[in-house]
Amino acid sequence: MYRLFYVYAEIGISMAEVKKYIDDELKSKWANKGLYLLNVMLYWCFFASVWGFFLIKKLFGNIDLSAIPFMMARLYGGGMNVWIELKILGIILLPSLFLVLLVIGGVRKFYKYSEMEIKPLGLAVYLVLLLGVIVGFVKDLVGFGEILFLFIVFVGGYLWLSKRNFSLGWLLGLVMFFYAGLCYVGVERYGVFEFFKHSLMEYEVIDTKNLVMKNKRNVIVVFAESLENRYAEVDFRGKKLKINDNDAIKFSDFREGKLQGDTLHALGAFLQGVQLEYLENMKKTIKGKEELKKAKGESVEEVIDVENLGVSNVLKSNGYRNLFVKGADLGFVKTDDFLLSQGFLKDEMFGLHSFPYWEEYLKSLGKKGWWAPKDRDVFSLFKEKILEIEKDKPFFAVMFTADWHAVIMGEWKNPFYETDKDIQIGMIEAINDFIDWYKVQDFYENTTLIVVGDHRKMGVSERRDDEKLYNAFFNLPDELKKNLELKRVFNQIDLAPSVLEIAGVELKNRKYGLGVSVFSKNKTMAEEFNILQ
Repeated sequence: MYRLFYVYAEIGISMAEVKKYIDDELKSKWANKGLYLLNVMLYWCFFASVWGFFLIKKLFGNIDLSAIPFMMARLYGGGMNVWIELKILGIILLPSLFLVLLVIGGVRKFYKYSEMEIKPLGLAVYLVLLLGVIVGFVKDLVGFGEILFLFIVFVGGYLWLSKRNFSLGWLLGLVMFFYAGLCYVGVERYGVFEFFKHSLMEYEVIDTKNLVMKNKRNVIVVFAESLENRYAEVDFRGKKLKINDNDAIKFSDFREGKLQGDTLHALGAFLQGVQLEYLENMKKTIKGKEELKKAKGESVEEVIDVENLGVSNVLKSNGYRNLFVKGADLGFVKTDDFLLSQGFLKDEMFGLHSFPYWEEYLKSLGKKGWWAPKDRDVFSLFKEKILEIEKDKPFFAVMFTADWHAVIMGEWKNPFYETDKDIQIGMIEAINDFIDWYKVQDFYENTTLIVVGDHRKMGVSERRDDEKLYNAFFNLPDELKKNLELKRVFNQIDLAPSVLEIAGVELKNRKYGLGVSVFSKNKTMAEEFNILQ
């Protein structure tokens, strides 16, 4: 700029020309900065999204794109306090911003914008070193091949955008990144389209008006929080303490299913025989089939009330009393609203409000405190409410434990135990106490008890794809124990038809929803497509 004023003074260029030159230079400078910042923001969004996918997969297991809205709803639906929300956002946003600046800033150092002259050797060394740093930080979250693929797309995309028309380039880049993320998370990894194709073809329902039940058998289901097979026994006082399941039927391969990596989704899949995300699509499919029948003039006597689908609704329509007990706040992610839609009455649902002495104590712990009573107290309430059911009424009773829940983002540590081993011991002893109580009750002969894990333990560093959930079926009806195949791969959706068969319901094709009874010879979706594991 000083040079321009010197030229103006020496050779007499007009001030208007100098001013115009300066304005053009400033506009160009700020335009370049604006484009640079926009570039950073776009890539920050892309990289934060990918990073977020990996973190959710680490915490919750197998996911796909349709699970992301639910994860966001959990963050802002009253289930987490502000401090944890900020930590999650910080963990996702800050490292991704740092990496974006490292990549873009580093690349800018190795080529000149005016001539687009890249210094290949320096750039190559820089990117290799940067890739090494990235691998070091995220090696426990994803494989090296996945890191390399995303790194090449990220860096290559930026170089491509920088050397061509930006306004068109970033739009194409957005499409490229979205497609890569969709392929990685949604299609190639978890078979979403295969699932949709199968679900539209094979969804099974029940005509509750003409339901056939051989015998109205009671069913008790205990969902043990995060109970995998590896946590079902523990060393205690020089001996192995394990669940007393020697007389139970146990299947070999109970997996956390697609979109079943949390308590509510496990409950929904169990009651509906289909993941919650696909429930509305299933209802529309059923309605469409019935409308087609009407259009063709066919009989519509078997029209299903699609608003009352689900295991508990089916059993309620046949005189069952439903019961649900959990120590947590039932308002969390609107669990109470979901249960009401499933045929549970308000006076049949018991949550944290049923433990006033614990509720006050938990509030005193503050935002970083725990959120549920001890499992032993929840089991005690469960026993009490079961005994209150009328003697002449068949019942369907469901309970969830909480003690073994993972610590989330370093918060909500269980205040009742010193170590994880203490929690395991307490969980196993509480389950065994309930099993012993169940076996001496008057209703035992006509009652089946099912103890299952609701999902894998979240947040563990040694996450493996082959982890199996605990399952045990006590006192099954004799007809279901004949010629059983115990080597089955199944998940929560398959519990829906299995429970209905235990209760005595005759199922067409031995299926309900998308689930297949584990007591049949039919293949489950997990066995047929290998996509729901």
